[in-house]
Order: sequence, then structure tokens, then C-alpha cells
Amino acid sequence: MNSNLIYIGVDVAKDKLDIYVPTWCSKTIANSSRSIKAFLRQLSKHLGSERTGLVCVEPTGGYERTMLQCCWELEVGVCRIDAWQARRYAQSFGILEKTDKLDAQIIARFAEQRKIPALAKPSVQQIKLREIWRTRQAVSKQSFALQNLLALTVDEDAAKILRKTLNMFEKRIAELEDLCEKIVKSDKRMKRLYKCFLEVKGVGKVTIINTLAEIPEIGTLTRRRISKLAGLAPIADDSGTRSGQRHIRKGRSAARNGMYMAALSASSYNDILSAFYKKLIAGGKPRKVALTAVMRKLLICLNSIAAESDREAMLIEDEIAC
Repeated sequence: MNSNLIYIGVDVAKDKLDIYVPTWCSKTIANSSRSIKAFLRQLSKHLGSERTGLVCVEPTGGYERTMLQCCWELEVGVCRIDAWQARRYAQSFGILEKTDKLDAQIIARFAEQRKIPALAKPSVQQIKLREIWRTRQAVSKQSFALQNLLALTVDEDAAKILRKTLNMFEKRIAELEDLCEKIVKSDKRMKRLYKCFLEVKGVGKVTIINTLAEIPEIGTLTRRRISKLAGLAPIADDSGTRSGQRHIRKGRSAARNGMYMAALSASSYNDILSAFYKKLIAGGKPRKVALTAVMRKLLICLNSIAAESDREAMLIEDEIAC
């Protein structure tokens, strides 16, 4: 155990942060850049040059982003932990109570026990791509809801306004997609992967941008880890002589949903994946299960392509350097 690494637990809410620093303090501050940076500077002074702090937060629908950004700006290590795992960790010690201050302590203890690594600092392009792509997804979701409403609308005046609104939404979606494509092409790695992924039958522009935005780690993980990250790994449910049915769960739903439409196309037009899909169906697998397997196989394929592309790019850079 590295005694010089101090795990700092942070329970995140919309307007405040409850922070626990072992053997030093437990405090509440505002969830704002100014307050967070002031705390991080105090923390650096307290730790000195011999010790290092790792700030640990739970995903809370985006309210943790200010803390992440401030840590990256001030070069303080920060990691994100799974809230469900942390809660089960607390229950394993008989801790059933739940308060913000207690949660901060649990987060710190859990991160230290699991040796959670610090997150890699994303590039400016990665942050921008994710923000704009999620905006596109939100607008698209609203557009879909209005399309359903229009189908049920009888009054012509209401229908006219809905059609105008839908037309505006479609223009905004197209603008956001164009902007995402420009961001991808402005980044050396993302541009390279974009070209490589386009060569896979069944994978289009929308799927590629979604993958690059939601799984920036693609190409750096093993096939099992990338599958679990997207929530596409079948989870065993066996006990004794019982062999339970395996299901997928958890993971990044946005990444998983992005694979769905690509898998539908690939199961029909990609020779390899189409044969794989038909083999599963012929073997008695339900269509939904077979399609999920295609999603997983497609993601693993893209991960392998990204890893190979990164290796080739590194070799070229090494040759140039020599």
C-alpha cells in the first residue's frame, strides 16, 4: 500500500460538495469552480511535496463535472467510482445509514480498498465532442417525442406548429452532427479512427461519433473490459447445480444504445456478423439475444481496430523520431 497516496472522498450534490480527507478534515463547500479550486489549493498545502491526493467522486448526472475539470486544471488526481458498488461496500460492513458526510467517508474507503486509478485527462476536443454530441442526442430525443405527438394530433393548427418545430429540430440536429464531425477531424487520433471505423460494413457516421464521444478509451482496453464498460458482457448467475440465465446490465447506456442500430445493419449487410447472427438464430437463440451478441462482437471489433491503428501510428512516430 502506498502510504503517500491519500484518497479524498467527495459526495456530490447539485449545489454542494461534502468532502472527507482522512486524518485532516470533513467539510462542506459550494459546488462551484471558485470554492473547489480554493479547497484544492488548501489540500495541496496540507499534503506537501511528499504526499499525493486522489479525489474520488461518484457520477451524479453531470454535477461532478466541475470537480473533475478543476482537478485537471490544477493537476490534482481524480477518479470516478461506481455508486452502486460503493453502496454495497458500505452494506458489507453493516453500514445501513446514508448521509452525505458518511457517503464521503465510504467513497474514500472504497476507492482506497479497490485501488481505483486516476482518470486520464481528456483533451479539449474530447470534452467538446461529448458535450455537443449529448446536446444532439437530447434534441433528437425531443424531436422523436414531437413526431409521436404529431401522429396523434387532429387539429390542423397544432399540427402546423408541430411540423415547423420538427423542421427546426432537424436543422439543429444536422448542425450539431456537422459540428461533431469537424471536431473529430480536428483531432489526430479521432480522425484516424473515424476513417478506420468507416471501413466496417454496418457502421456509419452517427455510430462512430457516438462511440468516440461515449467511449474515448476504445482501443486501450481488453475485449472483456470494453464489453463490460458498455454493458454488453453477459453476467453469470450460477449457484450450485443451477445454471442461471445470463443477462447484460450496468455499463454506459449511451454507448450501448449507439451500438444497437449499427448491429441491426451489420446483422444484415456485414458478411461476417450476418453469418454470426444467422448461426445464433439457427442454434435456437432468441433474436434479441442474438442481436445483443452482434452488438458485443461489433464493439470488440472496433476496439481491436482502434488498438491496431494506435500501434501502427506509434510505430510510424517512432520511425520518424529515429
